Amino acid sequence: MITIGSLNRILLKKSLNKMENYVFFISLLLVGIYIPIFFAIVWYFQLFTNRITPAMLSFPKYKFYMIGGLGAIANFLLLFGAALTPGPIQLLISQLSLPLTMLISIIIALPSLSFIFGRSPSPSFKWNNYLGAAVILSGVFTAIIPQIIHSDSLSKSSTTGLIVYTLSTLPLVSSTLLKEVTIKRHNIDSHYVSAWTCLAQFVITALLYPLTTLPQFGGRPLSDTPSYFVNGFKCLCGTSTLISDRCGGAYWTVGTYIFMNIIFNLVLLA
Repeated sequence: MITIGSLNRILLKKSLNKMENYVFFISLLLVGIYIPIFFAIVWYFQLFTNRITPAMLSFPKYKFYMIGGLGAIANFLLLFGAALTPGPIQLLISQLSLPLTMLISIIIALPSLSFIFGRSPSPSFKWNNYLGAAVILSGVFTAIIPQIIHSDSLSKSSTTGLIVYTLSTLPLVSSTLLKEVTIKRHNIDSHYVSAWTCLAQFVITALLYPLTTLPQFGGRPLSDTPSYFVNGFKCLCGTSTLISDRCGGAYWTVGTYIFMNIIFNLVLLA
């Protein structure tokens, strides 16, 4: 699993290098590809097994949209940030997930938030857990902050990408934890949860498209929307349209990443 996860990270970076001008197109593709897969599994379970119970079907769908919304924001920030952030720094930033998991676990367990996903037991961390989290935080920020401050080490766009990529870890960890709470606390099948959160994430990701008009996320006018998606599909097929496109062989790189990512996620849910 560790090997597949590491390979996924490398393939994602290579995919974004190939389709650097079509990051939003990729973000929709990477979420949308799971919708038919997970719903096909859920429908099979409904037709031929008893895994999907009436209680699961009656679970409030707006909670899936809360999880999917956090996932959509995380995916949006992560992909735009990853396109401008060097691979080794991405690996370093990913270590923030541990202290953030501890923090958000404590927040989710607050009694005042029990009305959202039910009461969760308060996590019991030991002193060495807090020490480990502090060491990770100090190490990450010691490595990152100087690169943000000194403009000669990173370009302006890379600095923005670094900040955006770092910010993506908060909603990413939040979405993952809330999904886990939903599966365990309410005893809901993981494939059913994944199907609905993927659908929610796809819808909310699509609603985030106007943000791509901002300079930090491409600065693309909304009038270019049709041509953007057409050119994105052409790039996926290996055809460059813009002078700055580097789409040669994109279908192999992106296709391999999608295949490996599907295997990785299905193994995790098995």
